[in-house]
Amino acid sequence: MIFEVLAMKNDIEFWYGRTNLRGLSTKLLVFNFIASIVIFLYMMDEKENTSFIILGPLALSIVLEFWKLTKGFD
Repeated sequence: MIFEVLAMKNDIEFWYGRTNLRGLSTKLLVFNFIASIVIFLYMMDEKENTSFIILGPLALSIVLEFWKLTKGFD
């Protein structure tokens, strides 16, 4: 959980100060967003009974990936 928070913090810092996309792939941004959604939906499956401790950071990562998409396609 601590590593997840630190990774999100560093990701936000990296993307917040970014003014151009030189060296970054927009296709990879789309793939990461779709992969995050698929993982979240798999964990939401009733057979898994996943805890909210796991689902919370996954939901935040989807929001973060969407924010990166909007920042990347501007």
